[in-house]
Amino acid sequence: RWAALATATTGARELLAAAYAQRLAAAALLGRPVDPMGAPSPARPAIVARTQPLVYAFEVVAAQSAGAQRRRAESTLDDLSRLELAVSGATSTTPGGWALPFPVTTAAQARRLATHVLRSAIDGAAATAGARPTAASLEDVARWSAVVQALAVDWDVPLTAFPGASACRTTRPAPRAGSPA
Repeated sequence: RWAALATATTGARELLAAAYAQRLAAAALLGRPVDPMGAPSPARPAIVARTQPLVYAFEVVAAQSAGAQRRRAESTLDDLSRLELAVSGATSTTPGGWALPFPVTTAAQARRLATHVLRSAIDGAAATAGARPTAASLEDVARWSAVVQALAVDWDVPLTAFPGASACRTTRPAPRAGSPA
């Protein structure tokens, strides 16, 4: 199915890849292992580039949280650190930090950061596979996305029907002059 998906039109590929990723996320939430592929795909550098900032963001979330939120942040950080290791390998050197999208000095801002970075990662999954993805890239990205989506549920970010798929985005036409809105 991944090879067939790689030959689909861009819109169909994005739509179906997002559906596969959500299906894998549901499996992960039900306790099934959905680890990234062992052999790196051509999309792996982009996957690593999306994972490392998530780890850093959750270091900040954990540091700025207390109580149950801190425990949840530390658990998510552990899972993201394992994901980073799985996608980048044991020889990875993570940069010291990234610019955050907004200041984070309170628990409320930390929670906002958690949901913001998780939603951004999920929404960007389709682009992570690249313009001309291989079957291996599509599967690798879908598995990575599934892990991130499953972690996001703990932060009240629900599974999205087709995360990041532009084929599902529709715009409502503007009403014609004189017609009801």
